[in-house]
Amino acid sequence: DSWIDMVDMLNRCGKDTRSPRWICPEDVKAAHDIADRMLKRKNEKEELARILKEDGDVMTRFVERCGKWFGVEIVSGDLTIRPLQSLLDFKREGDELNHCVFSNKYYDREYALILGARVKGERTETIEIDTRDWRVVQCRGKNNGISKYHDRILATVNRNMNKFRRVAL
Repeated sequence: DSWIDMVDMLNRCGKDTRSPRWICPEDVKAAHDIADRMLKRKNEKEELARILKEDGDVMTRFVERCGKWFGVEIVSGDLTIRPLQSLLDFKREGDELNHCVFSNKYYDREYALILGARVKGERTETIEIDTRDWRVVQCRGKNNGISKYHDRILATVNRNMNKFRRVAL
C-alpha cells in the first residue's frame, strides 16, 4: 500500500509520523513520491559521508586534480558538456545512466577527466578523457550503451579538446 510505504519512508527520514502534516496528505501518491525523493537524498548523503569517512582526502585530491577544469563548458545547440564537479555529480551520473562512473571511483583516477553530456538538460552520456594524451577513452550512455547523440557528442568533445588542454598548461 502506498500510504504505508510513504509513512515508512517518512519515519526512516526522521519525520514526525504522528503529525497530520505528514501522514494525512491530500494526495497520497504525490506525498509518497516526495517521501521517496527525501529518502533517496538521505541515502545519498549517508553514502557520500561514508566514502569521505573512509577516505577523507578523496575530495581534496579530486579538486586539486580536476578543479581547474570546473569552469570549462562546451555548448553546441541543445548539447552541453562539462566536467563532473563533485562526488554527488558522479553518484547521480552513475545512478541516472546506470553505469559504474561512481561505483568504480572514476573521481579518484589520476589521469581521468570525467565529463557529463546533456542534451536538452537530460543526462545523455559520460565521457572519460585521458589527460596524459588528451584522447577520449570512453563515452558511455545509459546501461553502458551509446545514445543516438553519441557521434555528435564525440565530435564535439574532440573538436573542443583544446579548451581542456589549454587549462592544463
